[in-house]
Amino acid sequence: MASYQIECQVIQQPKDNTFNFIFETDDAETKKFHRNAKANNDIVCLLVVPFPPDLTLEDLIRPRNEKCGKVKVPNKFFIYRKWYTMCLGGVGRKNEQTSISRYISEQWRNEPQVVRDYYGALSIRAGKLFKERYGKVGIQTPDKNNKKKQKKMINNELLKNKT
Repeated sequence: MASYQIECQVIQQPKDNTFNFIFETDDAETKKFHRNAKANNDIVCLLVVPFPPDLTLEDLIRPRNEKCGKVKVPNKFFIYRKWYTMCLGGVGRKNEQTSISRYISEQWRNEPQVVRDYYGALSIRAGKLFKERYGKVGIQTPDKNNKKKQKKMINNELLKNKT
């Protein structure tokens, strides 16, 4: 990553221990669940997202891991979000995606049109490279559901043969 001056802001979450879900069991015991397990942790946000992003087209078309096949290229907002979280990670700060999502979205809405257009153009270029490299179908990965369907079909055949 290029050297950018990263400025962060720490937002303290309310410590009121409110619960978003209540799960009632058959007995008298009631369990309460936080919507986000780390909801009471402080959130670290960027004051300014460095521009232009230090992302290559390869970063955008590469699958996250071996099990995950990428079938399409992220849109301009998801590229912005990826860069935002990379910048936070670069300064040793990480947040749960669910807790920081609204701040990223708010910052995205406040970006000038030139910045938003840049991310849009980046998405289009990455899309062209992706189609060039993998075609319209994208990266093929084994279908987990296909194995289940095969087992079900085999079981059905065995049942038919028994009767």
